[in-house]
Parts: sequence; structure tokens; C-alpha cells
Amino acid sequence: MHLLNKSIKPRGNNKALSNPAGIHVETQKARLLKRNLKTHIPPDVTAKLSHFLQRLTVLDFLFTCLAAGAFKSRPSATAVVGLPEVCPVAPEKLGEVIDTFPPIVSGMTASDLLLETQSSHLGGRQALIVWLCRIFKGNLFEAPERWRVPQMPTSKREFILAQTTPTRQKAFQDAMTANCQDVSGSAAFHGTSPHFVFRILCEDIKASPESKPFVYYAEEPAIAMGYLLKGSRSSHSSPVITGWKNSVFRGNYYMLLGVEVALDDIPFRCGGHKSPQEQVTVRYVFLVPEEAHPKCLGSLKGHDLPEGEELSEARRSMKRTHEELHNFEASESGKGWKKAKTMRVEASEAKKKTARKLKAKPAKTTSLRNVKAKSMPKRRV
Repeated sequence: MHLLNKSIKPRGNNKALSNPAGIHVETQKARLLKRNLKTHIPPDVTAKLSHFLQRLTVLDFLFTCLAAGAFKSRPSATAVVGLPEVCPVAPEKLGEVIDTFPPIVSGMTASDLLLETQSSHLGGRQALIVWLCRIFKGNLFEAPERWRVPQMPTSKREFILAQTTPTRQKAFQDAMTANCQDVSGSAAFHGTSPHFVFRILCEDIKASPESKPFVYYAEEPAIAMGYLLKGSRSSHSSPVITGWKNSVFRGNYYMLLGVEVALDDIPFRCGGHKSPQEQVTVRYVFLVPEEAHPKCLGSLKGHDLPEGEELSEARRSMKRTHEELHNFEASESGKGWKKAKTMRVEASEAKKKTARKLKAKPAKTTSLRNVKAKSMPKRRV
């Protein structure tokens, strides 16, 4: 009988004895984490993550840009130039953590994203998701067919950044009011190293320390590509992104930015111009396959437009998109203003109605006899 009271110690890799239920230890851990997932992820992050999971390529693309952003200008540098603020995952581990995420597919939930694959980086993935959902405040989506720029060799890999941070958005709208008579500003291109794209998506485009307070942009994509290649050479970094392990963007892509400038007409000189950063905002992100660059974007000079042509076809397409975005924003703000006005009117009417009821209701009067009767003590018999 004493043998039954002794604990049986498993030998070697005998998991059946150590785990009588027959459940793998990692599976037990995953189920426990899944049960407590809502506790660890704040409600605001859950809502934003659900929004991301409805736009599958957006989250995939943000992971791609984030992995490229973990870059130091030199090995001895302490700051990471491509991240807007301190990331909860160490830069040298960022790519490794992102590679543990499963492929992002339709119908995926937050639990699927964080716990689909077993890894020692479960805590890092969760911290990274919380940080990403809070640091990115813009409205990014894959360009629909009518907003794609057919002249760009992107294999339909184009993204629209409809909104950035509230501060930069207000500054740009103020610049539009001051400088533009048209519904939208002018279209141009901006080339930068892929390591800076995630920061630009989070904070909008900013002037570099060398060009403050101005942002440079180009008339043609080929000229912007020249700036991209030059910047990558000076920072000793790759000019292309390769995507993370399970990304649909696996391959070599250049990233060009399409910008909107708060000017009715840009006085380009030698194919380029500059404006204060408040007058420039990012609208497009183009992913150009590496093999498409030499044959589709032409030479870096880029002066092959017909004489007297004011805008290239690509810039015409971009400007039409800018107009639609501004019209949509105006209609939405108009709806918001009308809704707020309706609510104010309804509140005012309710207040007046309450006042009328109080005025119409007769006030209670207490007779002097009742007061004396209540105040006088009862006589003992």
C-alpha cells in the first residue's frame, strides 16, 4: 500500500506520466494565456487591433515597415532612427519577434494573432501589439482600384494614408486654407530610405536635420528614386525592404511616397522643390518591385514629359485622389457639425420643456393652521 502513496517521477521524456491529461505543456500554457488575453490587452488596443485585422495587408505592411525601422545609423549609435519612440522590444530582437507572428489571414482574431504559434516571444508579441496600436494614430488602407496610379509599376501594391496625427492634420488644413484656392493641393513624390517609413507613417513627413524647416520633394518618381538611393548610400543601409517571415510582401521592394503639397501650383526647378513641413503631408506609399525600377521609372533625370505639359499623368491621378479625400473629409465634418447642432437644439428644447412644466405646476402651500398644529405638542388627557 505504501507504494501507492509515493509520487511517480517521470523518467526521460515520458510526458504521459508528467501530464496525465495527455495535453502538451505548451498547449496548456497557450490556453491559459488565451483565457487571460482580454485582461492583458486594454480595450482601446482591442478595438484598434480588430480594425487592423479587417484590413489584413495594413497590419502586414506595418510589421514590414516596423522591422525595417529597427535600424541604427551606425553600430555604436544608441538611438534607433526609424522608430518614433522607445519600443518595448529591443531593436536587435525586433525582427526576430515579428517573424514569430503567424501569417495574417481572413477571419483571424486577436487570440489567433498572438497565440497561433508557440514561441518564447509571446510576451514580446503582446507588448509589441499594444505599443503599435497606440503609437499609430493614422488611417492607412490599401488603395482601391479607382485610386490606384496606373503609371506606377507597383503590382497593385499601393497604400493611402488618409489621416495622420491630429496636430499635423490641423497644420496642413491651415496651410491649405491660407495657400490654396483648389479643393486639394498639388501632388509630388518623395524618396527616402525604407528605414524611415514607419516613423513617417506615425508622425507624418518631417524635415531632416540638414534641411530644416523644409521638406524636399520631386516632380517625377524617377527623381525621387534618386534621392532614395542617395539616402540609402549615405546611411549605409539597404534601399529595399524584404518583408518579414510570413509576410505577403516577401521580396525586394523600393518604397516611394506620394505627397500632397498645400500649393495650387508648385514652381519646380530642375525637377524638385521644397516647402515647410507643415505644408506637406503623405498620401501614397508605393511599393515598387526592385526589378521594375530600371525599365519602368526611366533614367534618374526623369525629364521625358511633353513640352508644355503641366502635370505628369501619375500626378494627375494622385491629385484626383486628393480631391476625393478632401471632399469626403468635408462631408464627414459637415455631418459631424449638423449632428452636434441637432444635439444642441434638442438639449435646448428639452431644457425649455422642463422649465415650462415647472412653471405650470402649482407650488405646494401650507396653511398657518397646519403649521401650528404640527408645531404644538399634543395635550395629555
